[in-house]
Amino acid sequence: MLSQKVTIKTDSGKEMRGSNGSKPQHVLTPEESKKP
Repeated sequence: MLSQKVTIKTDSGKEMRGSNGSKPQHVLTPEESKKP
């Protein structure tokens, strides 16, 4: 679900908009690329 726009609705009814993503594979350090 990377690079998707999302709308999250809080318990109080407020809507928060955002997006999710991750670093490209070629930018990761060796330590970061080992993480799931």
